[in-house]
Formats: sequence, structure tokens, C-alpha cells
Amino acid sequence: MKKIISIFLSFIIISASSLYSVWATTAQQKDEFWENADFLAEKWIIKVSDKREWYRLHDNVTRWEMAKIVFGLFNTFNSDNIYFRCDESFFKDVTKDWGFCDYITPLVEKNVFKKADNFRIKDKLTRAEMVLILARALYIQPKLDYQTSFKDIDKNADYYGYLNAFVEKWWIKDSASFRPSANITRWEIFTVIARTLSGKWD
Repeated sequence: MKKIISIFLSFIIISASSLYSVWATTAQQKDEFWENADFLAEKWIIKVSDKREWYRLHDNVTRWEMAKIVFGLFNTFNSDNIYFRCDESFFKDVTKDWGFCDYITPLVEKNVFKKADNFRIKDKLTRAEMVLILARALYIQPKLDYQTSFKDIDKNADYYGYLNAFVEKWWIKDSASFRPSANITRWEIFTVIARTLSGKWD
């Protein structure tokens, strides 16, 4: 019985320690997130929010949200500006009834998004998709000869060379795991985009 209680208490201590570590990291990350969110709002890449919680730190990013963000980024980063225009022939699920059509059409014309049957407006964006979309929007060339430490990426994948380029530029931190199929959070994408514009690194 004492042994069972001892094991149970050890589990509680370890769990509490892990939970503290998670919350401590989150607290440390929040300052950078708010700073990056404010920076992008000043650049009109994202909407200015009166309350910081409206930036939705841990929410995932949908494909239509990404289109709005990249529209502003494209015009901030590049000299060949794009303008609102809606072409309903590109995707079956993108029509004039949806306000984001004006963001998507010019980005398709610039090859940032690819034509397909459906845009999948409400699908959550993956980390690999983020790299591809940002690379096209920022005219980044792939770096096939650059080596990263990631153990979970496919060297034959279409995002591979662009991910290498992002790491070389310090826009994405090199580590053992990239998690290409994981959905990206607003905190993560705001951080990457802020780095593309400011070159800052932690």
C-alpha cells in the first residue's frame, strides 16, 4: 500500500512539474507574441485589436485567415502591390458572398495559392503549408544544399528547400523536430512573419 501511495505521489509531483514548465514557457512566450502582434498590426498585416486577448494566442490559423494575413504581408514586403479583386472561377467554394474572395484572387494570380477545385477555406493550415505559402509570397528561392537538424521532414517534399531557406535566414528556429503536418498557431505564424520583416531573433 505504501509503495502504491509513493508511486502515486511521484506521479503527482512529476505532473505538476511538467505543468509548471508548460505554463512558464507560455508566460515567457506571451511577451514576444504581444510584441509581434502589435508590430504586424502597425504594418496593417493583421487587424488592430483593442484588447490583446482578441489576438487569440493559441488558436490555429485557417486558410482564409492566412489569405488575409499574406495579402497584407505581400504589399508590405514587395514593391509590386496587389489589389482587391474577386474571380469566382478559381475555386468552387470561394464566391463574392464571402469577403475573403478579394484577398484570395490576387494571391492566386501571383501564384501564392494554387488553383484547385476548392480552396478549403475553413481548413486549418499546417506548418508545411505555411512555409510554402510564405515562400511564394516573399519570392524565396529553395536551398537544397543547406542542412538543418530536423529529423521528421521529407527531403523529397515540396516544402523542403524553402524550409531550409527559412532556417538559414533565422525565420524558423532549427531543432530536431519541425512537425510539418501539425496545425500552426497564431503565435507561431505571427512570430515567423515578424521575423521576415524585422530580422529579429531570440
